[in-house]
Amino acid sequence: MQKAREIGDPLVVTFGSVKPVPGVVNVVPGELNSIDTRHIDEAELNSFAKTVEATINEVSDKYGITADITYGWNSHLH
Repeated sequence: MQKAREIGDPLVVTFGSVKPVPGVVNVVPGELNSIDTRHIDEAELNSFAKTVEATINEVSDKYGITADITYGWNSHLH
């Protein structure tokens, strides 16, 4: 989120649907979905998406967990 604040408008970051799985009290979620990012400049959007992916991978490696990142329908980063 700090990087998003640094970029500022017109970057938009929303958490479209955060669905912790398994969704049980006192259990650390094993899955979270999804982050939506938008920007009027495609290059800026793609750069930010790569930053988000790198951060997710760094945190995953640090804590020994896996991250499966799937880009949405309008992404050119597949």
